Amino acid sequence: MNATSVASEIWARAGRHRLPVDLNAVVRLWPDLRVSLEDIDGPGYFVDLGSRGGEILIRKSDRPRRQRFTLAHELGHWVLSRTHQHKESASAMVEKWCDQFAANLLMPAEEVVQYLRKSRLPGLANAILAGPKIFDVSHIAFRLRVPEITPLQLFLSEGNDNCLRLVRGYNKTALIHEQAESIAQAAYQIWLGNDRDRRYVAKFGVGTVVGAPLRSSSSQGWLIGVLWRSDQQGGLASSRIDFS
Repeated sequence: MNATSVASEIWARAGRHRLPVDLNAVVRLWPDLRVSLEDIDGPGYFVDLGSRGGEILIRKSDRPRRQRFTLAHELGHWVLSRTHQHKESASAMVEKWCDQFAANLLMPAEEVVQYLRKSRLPGLANAILAGPKIFDVSHIAFRLRVPEITPLQLFLSEGNDNCLRLVRGYNKTALIHEQAESIAQAAYQIWLGNDRDRRYVAKFGVGTVVGAPLRSSSSQGWLIGVLWRSDQQGGLASSRIDFS
């Protein structure tokens, strides 16, 4: 089964209410499925009760957004158990499928793209920083999701008066050294000029860099997004969404 289409179908059955996705409405689709918060070691478990339905246990000490992702993931196990595919696939494949299902259920691609497109380029990085609140997910979950469904690559950076360097990426495609240097140089120009024009956009040889400061960070941290020119990175920037 395709995790994207299954998640979309289930959200539609639950009513496609306004964001964030109402997981309680999703759970109510199955009267024989119970969800409870418990003192458990792991973040969550699905218990298949056969003809009596199923139960999802969520660690009650976790933060609410972590609990939401865990619930969405365990709902994936429930869905697979109803189609008898749960025991026929390798464990690693099942876990990967459930993670994909959870991401698609909590952050539907069409909704994420529509939300980001409204920001236009100057506000794009700030929109990504605000996205977790809109979709009620963790920052890392949203930053991992955006590169999956848009041509953006995302990075965290740290800077000072002399330079800015990339310290973390959220992308499946790795950068070569020259790319990282070009991005860091363009991002540094944004960092230098942000108090003056507040535009947070800079061009470099093969693409565009957008950025925004991490306001909750005690250091001079920034979120950096990269849109490659269409002839770079295998046409990465040429499809699915236009941020211009």
